[in-house]
Amino acid sequence: SGDQAGAVENDRRAAARTANVAERHYLTLRAAEAGVRLRGRRP
Repeated sequence: SGDQAGAVENDRRAAARTANVAERHYLTLRAAEAGVRLRGRRP
């Protein structure tokens, strides 16, 4: 039915949103790590 297709589409969107948030969080952590590393190299 159309309702089921809509539910599947909503699930797909929710999964994509979760992946985006996780990726952004990971990239933020990596950037923070890189920043600490760069700052740590300075005398």
